[in-house]
Amino acid sequence: MTVRRVAAKHQYVGLAADTKPTTGVPFGSTFLVLDEGVEYVYDGAAWRAQPDASGWRRASKSHNLTSDNADLFTVTGKVAIWLLTGEVTTIVATTTTYAMRIKTSGEAIFPATTITTDAVGTLYLFGGDNTVVLNNAGTPITRVGFLDSAGPVSPIIVGLAGGTLTLESDLDAAGTGVILWTLLWMPLSAGASLVAA
Repeated sequence: MTVRRVAAKHQYVGLAADTKPTTGVPFGSTFLVLDEGVEYVYDGAAWRAQPDASGWRRASKSHNLTSDNADLFTVTGKVAIWLLTGEVTTIVATTTTYAMRIKTSGEAIFPATTITTDAVGTLYLFGGDNTVVLNNAGTPITRVGFLDSAGPVSPIIVGLAGGTLTLESDLDAAGTGVILWTLLWMPLSAGASLVAA
């Protein structure tokens, strides 16, 4: 990309579920996602999430458990995921196992974790080891995300240099409830991105 002057830009405000406009949008325009607190800048071709003060970027996606193998996030290039957390926003009223994986090749982000009648506000936390279930096998509770008997959260590297992949859910059976997944991430290659699918 060459340096460009932003002469006139549009400022948009909306929710994560809203489709960001692309027709007639000037280079450098901004879109503030109110329910996520994330600002995007339009580069003339795509909306790019901007880092927060720490340099990390955030992406969120709600998953209604009535659908299995749901596309959650799209990764372009290579990224570091520093934090992966889930929050129950509609009660999980069934027993199911939930895993997250790379869609086309099946590599685990985290293995099948049993979730059973979890209340609104229950928090899941991924520790960074893709062989260990959420919360390191501890029973998740509301309002506090934790790792049971484990050290600090470790980042993971996901992606393909010059490629794109999708992170998807993998349930043993469809159930009820909604989980809001949030990731803090940072690009590791030029043009890398991680967005809700």
